[in-house]
Amino acid sequence: MRRARSLSGSRGGVSYRRPSVCATISRSAQNIGTADDFSNIPAISTGKVVLNGYRFLFNDLKTMYQYVLKFSYKDREGKDKELPNKNKDAISHRRRQLIGRLFQNLIDNYPDDFHSNSAVLVYDHNWNFYSSELLLDGQDKRRFQVPVGELQEGESMFVGRRTNIEAVLTFVGDVKVAEETDDRTGETYIETALSQQQLQNPRFIFCRGKIFDLDTDFPIGLFSLKNGHQKNVIRLKNPNEGLIVLDPKRTLFHQQCCLDLFVDRRFQSNADLTAHPLNDILRSALKGLTVLTIHRQYRRMFVIHDISADSASSIIIDGLNRSISDYFADRYGIVLKRPDWPCVVEKGMGGHLSYFPFEVLQIVKEQRVFRSEISNGLETEVIKACQMAPLKKYELIYNESTKAGLSRNNNFLRSVGISPEDDLFGVNSKVLHPPAIEYGSTVKELSDHVWDFSSNDHYIKPARIHHLLLLAVNISYEVCNDLGQQLKHFISMNGIAVNQMSCQVCTDTDLDAMVQMILGKKNSNGTDFVLAFGNEPRFHDKLKATEIRTGVVTQHVMTPTLNGFKRNTINNILMKLNLKAAGVNQGMGTSGRQLDSLRTSFDINKSVLTGTMVFGLSTSHTRIENGQINVYGFAVTTTNNGNVTHGGYFYCQDLSVPIHPEYMKIAIDSAIQAYVEANKIFPRRIIFYRGGYVTTKTSAYNIELFNFGTRLKELVNTTTYKNIGASIPSMDFILCSRQHNIRLLQPYRSINPTGSPVTQNVVPGTLVENVLRNPNQFFIVPHRALIGTARPVLAEIIAQKGLPLPRDLLVQITNNLCYMHEICTSPTALPAPLKSAEELADRGHRNYSTGDFSELSSDATEGTRTAHFNEITEALGTPLLAFRKRFWA
Repeated sequence: MRRARSLSGSRGGVSYRRPSVCATISRSAQNIGTADDFSNIPAISTGKVVLNGYRFLFNDLKTMYQYVLKFSYKDREGKDKELPNKNKDAISHRRRQLIGRLFQNLIDNYPDDFHSNSAVLVYDHNWNFYSSELLLDGQDKRRFQVPVGELQEGESMFVGRRTNIEAVLTFVGDVKVAEETDDRTGETYIETALSQQQLQNPRFIFCRGKIFDLDTDFPIGLFSLKNGHQKNVIRLKNPNEGLIVLDPKRTLFHQQCCLDLFVDRRFQSNADLTAHPLNDILRSALKGLTVLTIHRQYRRMFVIHDISADSASSIIIDGLNRSISDYFADRYGIVLKRPDWPCVVEKGMGGHLSYFPFEVLQIVKEQRVFRSEISNGLETEVIKACQMAPLKKYELIYNESTKAGLSRNNNFLRSVGISPEDDLFGVNSKVLHPPAIEYGSTVKELSDHVWDFSSNDHYIKPARIHHLLLLAVNISYEVCNDLGQQLKHFISMNGIAVNQMSCQVCTDTDLDAMVQMILGKKNSNGTDFVLAFGNEPRFHDKLKATEIRTGVVTQHVMTPTLNGFKRNTINNILMKLNLKAAGVNQGMGTSGRQLDSLRTSFDINKSVLTGTMVFGLSTSHTRIENGQINVYGFAVTTTNNGNVTHGGYFYCQDLSVPIHPEYMKIAIDSAIQAYVEANKIFPRRIIFYRGGYVTTKTSAYNIELFNFGTRLKELVNTTTYKNIGASIPSMDFILCSRQHNIRLLQPYRSINPTGSPVTQNVVPGTLVENVLRNPNQFFIVPHRALIGTARPVLAEIIAQKGLPLPRDLLVQITNNLCYMHEICTSPTALPAPLKSAEELADRGHRNYSTGDFSELSSDATEGTRTAHFNEITEALGTPLLAFRKRFWA
C-alpha cells in the first residue's frame, strides 16, 4: 500500500498536533570541543523495556543433518523438472500443501529409509530437509518413487495427470546449530522447526516469510483482514542464548467470490469497461490476480495476464468465426449477462492467449490484495485497522504465539530441543537527551521531543525567490490567487523574500506541455519556483519530473489541504518552501540539561559536525514494475548544524552489496563537491549512514567502504582539492535498518490501557545496547510513534577509520540527527541524511516511471548494463545535482 501522507501531501508533514512541552530561550553561543570531551555521555534515565521475543538455549538443541529434498518428474526429454512454482500467494499455497502430502506419502512408503519411528524430521515444504539421524546409509543421493494420491482443487497444474513422481534426497552436511555462520544455517533450521506444525496445516498460508491465519476474518469492503505473524531467530550476547522474535502482522486478503460480482461492486454496473480510462484501471486492478474456472467440472487455476480492450461479444475466436459470448453459449450453455464487458486473458504455453468472460471465473481467496485494488478511502481504513498500539501488540503476540505453539509443552518442539521461556524477554535500556532546536534568535529546550514553531521563531536562513509562479490545477484562477495571497502574508512574516508572484491556470497537465509552460515563464519572468494548488491523477509525479528539464524547483499542495489553511499546515508548507528555495530552517545545539550532566560548556553537535560531512545512502522500498532497475538515493550535510542541503540519486541493476564503484562514484563526487563549495575546505571526517539489511555480510559492506575510501584518495590527489589542503578524512560507517521485526515495548503493567499510542510507546531516544551477539549493534527509537508501535532502528557500527568517534558520542549524534529533517517539528525515525536519501531514491523511482525508458535486453553484457544505467542517471539524475538545495523536501 502507498505510504500515508499528511494533508499537505508531504512525506514528513505534521498530521498530529498537541501543545508541545518545551522552553523557548534566547539563543546563546556555545563552545566547540573535541571528540575526547565526550567519551562518556550520561543518559536522562535508565530503565527496562521488553522485546517481542522468547529466549531459549542453543545447547538444548539436538544435532541435525541437513539434506535437500526435491520433488520432480521427467519431462519429454527425460530431464528432471521440479514442480512448477509462481510467485503468487494462492499458487504457492497450493504447491506447499501438495508437497506436504507428497512428503507424508514418501515417509509412509519408506519408513525404514527415513527412520520415521525414531528420527525427528523437519521439512520446509520446499527443499530444506533436516533429520536428527543420518539417512541414506552413507550415500550422498538417492531417488524415491512417490505416489501422488488424490489431488485437491488447483493442484493438477503442478503434476498434471501423473500418478507417481520422484523424490530426490541429497545429503548436505551436519548442522552446527550452536555455531554462528555467515549463511545462518542454524537459525534457518530453527525457524523451519518453529513453523513445522503450521506448514502442515492448510489453515495457515505462508507469504514471503509471513504466516497468516485464513480462519480469521475481519471484512473491509470487498476484502478480508487476516491476522498473522513473522518469526525469526537472533543470537543474544550470551553465546548459548537465542531469541525467537515474533511480530504480529495484519494484511488484506481477497474473499472468494465470482469475478463479475467483484467487478460489479467495484465499478458502476452500467460503466463501459472497454473504454479509457476504466479499461486501464480495471487492468491495473486485476492483472496478476489468481482465478479459478467454474464453468466446467474440471476447475483450473491460472494467473490473469491481461484484460482485453474489446468486449466478449466483439472478440472473434481464431478459426471458429464466433465471438467469445457465442462460444460460451454454444459450448457450455452459458448466456452471458454482460457480453459488453471485456474478457480476462490467460497466457498459456508458447504465448498462446485464451479469453474468459468474467462470469466464468472465481477469485481464489488465498491471496493478498494488490495496492492498485485499494481505493484511497479504503486505504485509510486498512492502515487504521493494521496499526497496533503497544497494548494491542502484546495481545496479538500472545495470540499468535499460541497458534504457533511456542510453549515448553509443545511435544514437537521438545523433541527438537527448543524450549522457549514463558515470558517475553526484558532488557535494560536508557533514554538519550534530545538536542536543543535553534532558530534565528531563539532556542527550544525540549522535554517532550516535540516543539512549536511560533511567531517569535525565525528561520536561520530565509530563502530568496525571484519569481513565484502559482499554478492552479482543477481549481479556478480566483481560488488559486486567493490562496496565494493568504500565503503571501505568512511568507513575508517568516522572512522569505519573494520579488514577484503571479498566478496561472494549468490547462494542460501533459509533461511536455508543463515543461514548455514553465520554461516560458522562466525565460520571460525569471520564474525560479512553482507552487501548484489542486490535483489530478499523476499530476504530482509529472510536476516533479519537470524539474529535470527546467531547472525550476516545484512544490505541490494537494486539494485536501485547500479546505481551510490552519497555522500548522501553513508552517509545514513554508518549511518545505524555504528548504526548496535554498533556505535553512533550523539548527541544533546542546540543551542546558545535557550540558549540566556533562559538566561542560562544549556543544556536542557542533563539536562533532564542524569539519564533518554526514553522508546518507539508501534505496527506495518501492519496486518498479519491470523489476529491472533500482535506485539509490544519497544526501549530504554541509553545515556544522547537520543541515541536509544537497542530494541526488543514481540507477543501477540490482541492490546487491557492495554497490558497483562506478555507480558510487556519482554520489561521492557530487557530495564532496557540494561540501567543498559550501565550506571551502575538504571534510576532515565523514560519518556514513548506510541504509540496508543487517543480515547482509559485514564483509560486503567493508568492501563498499573500501571502494568509498579508494575514490576519496583519488579525489584528494586531484589538483582542485590539493589546492585547499585536502587529506584523507576519518570515517565512521554506520548501517541503519528498519527492515526487521524487533519492537521495544514498555513493560505490560506500565502501559495505560486508555492512553494514546504516543504514551503507550517507549520514550523517544530509548536505547538498548549490549543485548545482541554482535557488540557493535544497538537499537534506538528516536521518534514519537503517533500510531501503532514504534519500529526501532537497528544500527551497526560497521567500521571506523582514522580517528574514531567514541561510541557514546556516535550514538548520541545518530539520535540528534533525527531532529534535523526540518519539515516537521518532531524527530524522524532515521537520521536526516538517511531519511533524505530514502526520499530521493523514491523520487528517482517516480521520475523513471514518469519518463519513457526501454527495458534492458536480457542478453546485455555487464558493461552495456552499466553504460545503460549511467545513461539513465545522466538523463534523470544528473540535472538535479545542480541544485544546491533541498528540492525534494
